[in-house]
Amino acid sequence: MKIETSRLRPIVAAVAVAATLLAPAPLAHAAESSAGEVAFVYDAAQMSEDGSHVSWGWTVSNRSGHAIHDVVLTHAISPSSAVRALTASGPCTVDENRISCRWPEMKAEETSAGIIGADIPADSEGSVQIRGRIVWR
Repeated sequence: MKIETSRLRPIVAAVAVAATLLAPAPLAHAAESSAGEVAFVYDAAQMSEDGSHVSWGWTVSNRSGHAIHDVVLTHAISPSSAVRALTASGPCTVDENRISCRWPEMKAEETSAGIIGADIPADSEGSVQIRGRIVWR
């Protein structure tokens, strides 16, 4: 998706939603290998009128039919040089260009959602991407 800003600098807010998976760990599941038990999705990127801020909504759902534990959804923004500051809602913490959202437990059919925002420096050109991965036991 190409987004033109009022400053006439192109910014592409591409969402790389290919659920990047962690290496298998004992009792850990990966989103693609779980037959749809736990899923997350990003909404289309939203760019501010002046091109200084981009945000993505996200939703994670436990469709497993049972409670899951130690759920961690990690979001990464790249390139990190294109981001001045990150913000996040939900049970999330921000660490440089990575955001981690944690739930000790998600009940069966529970859904959680939040928003991630990134401030873009005025001289930025090119694309800003978000990608994520989720693990649980």
